[in-house]
Amino acid sequence: MRGQRIEQWFRARSWQIEPKMGILLASFGIILLVCNLALMLQNQQLKRDLALRTEAIRLKPGDTLPPLRGLDPSGRQLTIRYDDPSRETILFVFSPGCRWCELNMANWRVLLEALDERHYRFVFVSVDPRGVQQYLHEHGVNMSDFTVIAEPDPRDRVNYKFSIVPQTIAVGTGGVVRAVWLGALQGEQRQSVERYFSIRFSAREGG
Repeated sequence: MRGQRIEQWFRARSWQIEPKMGILLASFGIILLVCNLALMLQNQQLKRDLALRTEAIRLKPGDTLPPLRGLDPSGRQLTIRYDDPSRETILFVFSPGCRWCELNMANWRVLLEALDERHYRFVFVSVDPRGVQQYLHEHGVNMSDFTVIAEPDPRDRVNYKFSIVPQTIAVGTGGVVRAVWLGALQGEQRQSVERYFSIRFSAREGG
């Protein structure tokens, strides 16, 4: 019935599409289709390029790191070595002006409370030395309880690929990277952290 009504409508109409206009409309439709396909392919290429660039500026499990050098908030030189086989080192990499770092502090506090310091050493690393003490104090981190590097050695900024914040990096004996989580810990990242450390975040943490 619907097909008959459509056919009757076409017969009853008082206008028609000129052949030239029909060809023009068909050509326009083909052009739109080609443009959409080109945009889709370009978008896929951009995603691949972004993934490759991200891989190039991030650490990967299995990478080996040198000792981490830098200055603490008071200007004292520190060197973090990975020579204790009984303790894994967890690096919390942040910047005081980073919004995502702000959101991630709640996740890091959960790790500080849940993990046994006999098996884990926690090191806060700021990529910006300005306001580090105040920032950590405001987020409930007692600097006397943890190692804080407020200004990493420029060479180690490169070695550790600190261009992305926040980062959570697990480093084992000999400086071997065991796990890396980029960005605020949420979604799949958070689940990965839970599996790695055998902990559970509450629904409130991690945004």
